[in-house]
Amino acid sequence: MAPAGRPGAKNGILERLESGEVVIGDGSFLISLEKRGYVKAGLWTPEAVIEHPDAVRQLHMEFLRVGSNVMQTFTFSASEDNMKYFEHVEEAVWAVQGDMHDTTPGKCAVRLVKAGASIVGVNCRFGPETSLKTMELMKEGLERAGLKVHLMVQPLGFHTPDCGKEGFVDLPEYPFGLESRVATRWDIQKYAREAYNLGVRCLLNEFLPLFLFENTDMARRDYWENLLPVSGRPFCPSLSKPDI
Repeated sequence: MAPAGRPGAKNGILERLESGEVVIGDGSFLISLEKRGYVKAGLWTPEAVIEHPDAVRQLHMEFLRVGSNVMQTFTFSASEDNMKYFEHVEEAVWAVQGDMHDTTPGKCAVRLVKAGASIVGVNCRFGPETSLKTMELMKEGLERAGLKVHLMVQPLGFHTPDCGKEGFVDLPEYPFGLESRVATRWDIQKYAREAYNLGVRCLLNEFLPLFLFENTDMARRDYWENLLPVSGRPFCPSLSKPDI
């Protein structure tokens, strides 16, 4: 990539967000590769990068093909010093993510921005609904403090309304029975619209690129906004709403 400001230079993520562009990221690498048999279920490490580099490269290409315009490296837990999330907001400030010890999301966001963060948000421990509720609290805190910053959200592709502070790893179904919690494309389009209305312009999720770039009659807005998909999950309808 050419240096910024020179002919042929490409805008970075901050420049794209500043211009009002919606940035679409990639999705799950760990869970996607586990489903394909390249990593073990549980507290993963990215051994597939060494043992199956072609599988990792193929997944990158699939996300790129369906519309992702920001790609992440598959390096989570690649070294001992990043084997755990920040538990205290102070740790995140020192590193310039969230807090597991009763600092509110709003206060976390404010402290991170004051420490120099240009993008704040939540990622990959909770489902779409929980993540968006947290983003609402972060945005409210920032507005009360008179601060303006870019918002990013990357939820899991699972529903996690009953999990604790550790997220989906505390669910009784983890790691072998999460399929009953999988978010549908209907769930993801709802999440994407709610996130956009909240002011989030950096969106990431494993199904999001595929849904946004589908071009079929079945993806029309009025159909999906009025459908209640059938599901075996608690609190979901036992029969889908008739498509009349």
